[in-house]
Amino acid sequence: MTISKDTVINKMMEELQAAKNSMNNNLEVINHISKVKLLSELILDEYEGEHQPKINEVTTLNNEQKSAEGQTTTKHIPDDQSSIFDF
Repeated sequence: MTISKDTVINKMMEELQAAKNSMNNNLEVINHISKVKLLSELILDEYEGEHQPKINEVTTLNNEQKSAEGQTTTKHIPDDQSSIFDF
C-alpha cells in the first residue's frame, strides 16, 4: 500500500501546526518536529529508491573500473644494489 506524497505532506503540515501551537512546551515541539523528520525521510527514501542504479549498472561500472585498473602502468625502479635489505 503506497501513501501519496500529498497525504504525507498534509500530515507534515498538521505536525508543524501542532508544533507551532505548543511553542511554550519544548518537549511537545521536539516531538512534533521529530514526526516531521520521520515523514520527510519517507519521501526521501522513496526518491532514493527510485534513483539508485540498477544492479547490472553497478556490476558494469565495477567491471569497467577493474579493467581500467589493469591498464595502469607500473614504473620499474632499477635495482642499484644499494638497499639496506640486500643480503
